[in-house]
Amino acid sequence: MESTLKEEKGCQKFYNVKWSWEEVEPHFHHALKEVRAHARIPGFRPGKAPDSLLKARFKKEIRDEVVEHALPEMAKGLMKEHDLDPVVDPYAAAIEFQEGGPLSCEIVVELAPVVPAVNTEGLSITCRKLEVSQEQVDRLIEGMRERAAVMKPVEDAASEKDYAVVQLRRASQSKGQEKFFQANGQSNHPVERALLGRKAGEKFEVHVAEPAAGEEQKSPLAPGDYVVEVTRLVRREVPELNDDFAKDTGAKDLADLKANVEASLKARAEAGMKAEQRDKAVELLLERHSFPIPPTLVDRQLREDLQKFAESLSEQGVDLEKADIHWDKMAESQRQVAEKKVRAYYLLDALAKQMGIEVSDGDLDAALEPQAKAARMTVEQLKARLSKENALEGYRKSLAHGRAVDLLLSGASVTFEQAPGGPDGSDTHGGGADKPR
Repeated sequence: MESTLKEEKGCQKFYNVKWSWEEVEPHFHHALKEVRAHARIPGFRPGKAPDSLLKARFKKEIRDEVVEHALPEMAKGLMKEHDLDPVVDPYAAAIEFQEGGPLSCEIVVELAPVVPAVNTEGLSITCRKLEVSQEQVDRLIEGMRERAAVMKPVEDAASEKDYAVVQLRRASQSKGQEKFFQANGQSNHPVERALLGRKAGEKFEVHVAEPAAGEEQKSPLAPGDYVVEVTRLVRREVPELNDDFAKDTGAKDLADLKANVEASLKARAEAGMKAEQRDKAVELLLERHSFPIPPTLVDRQLREDLQKFAESLSEQGVDLEKADIHWDKMAESQRQVAEKKVRAYYLLDALAKQMGIEVSDGDLDAALEPQAKAARMTVEQLKARLSKENALEGYRKSLAHGRAVDLLLSGASVTFEQAPGGPDGSDTHGGGADKPR
């Protein structure tokens, strides 16, 4: 095999590679054998067509088969000859081959970037200071009460905001439809207004008048007379804010519940501030250090980001086929984000090595234990699953990156500015950049 370095561009190396006919010939005969086994030519029994006819009729198929099997071996030989460790599988272009002649092509190899020494001097970061107010505590507890509300049958007359299951039919029809309404004196629906003061089992009539000339129809019901029979009344009851409610949530009493909620909000605020500090520290490092990154890894990261976005839309009930989403424009706008993720990964990897940070098996087990517990499996089972998904070492790397950033922040100047509001309830996380896909 002959190979020469044609060009270097960033993390890419372009090699001109050539195999002589003697090296290609075994692959050619293998390809001819494969084609013969599957070819069906009139006048010849299966597998008995002459080589000359097969070469003429299946020239493209034979060539494609040769290229498919020869290129991986060529790439493997190139890696060994030049001692290369690519981050993605090498790929070929400008392929030339004819029977009896050499197979030549250009093989592109993408290598991990060479990251310069990371300058961590004089980092100054300004972040929001998130504080927890009593109003936030009360609002969260009120939300807990609302979620704990239950529907109970109503024995007396319907009050404002009570719910009713009714049989609704036109007066001229013998069969009605089951409907669900809320008693509401301010509603524009005549049935909802008429439900106030009604009891289960009661039957009443509703008249919807024709709109005056030039006026629009405001009622959801078409003009006419309707018969309404209330079959069931229910009332949404929110539990009282007392010790009994607190105990239902797992707290000792109401004071304990308020203390737990406040502690949870403060922990969330601390996590949010820490995540913002980490993000800003990485941003500052990225501004200080410029280096090329493998373009294929950026493409993979971009595809994964778009896939996650599409999945989130689907989970929200969006029909992706009908949604007016310009994926090409979105990909173009998000490419810079994907580049930043890949660059951050390699930068934090260099920082962790520069700081001598290593994650032992014990450290890894301790970090995985909460996740394993939540998934109701042992740490070893979780590690086996992550290993099968080729994600275990990536998780170890992420822990090392997170430690590197935390150590960096311990020596940085961090200033807090007052932020309106407080923790917004969104999930926050730190721990370094994801492994490039």
